[in-house]
Amino acid sequence: RPVLCILEAWPHLRPYITQIMKFTNKVLKPSVKTENDYKRNL
Repeated sequence: RPVLCILEAWPHLRPYITQIMKFTNKVLKPSVKTENDYKRNL
């Protein structure tokens, strides 16, 4: 039953999910880059 509610709400939630994904990518990418630089400098 709850699964059906989620599927019905999905079209409304999708924009928020993409925003969250973009945000997490923005946050995570720099940290990955700095981590790689750190390893290179070791």
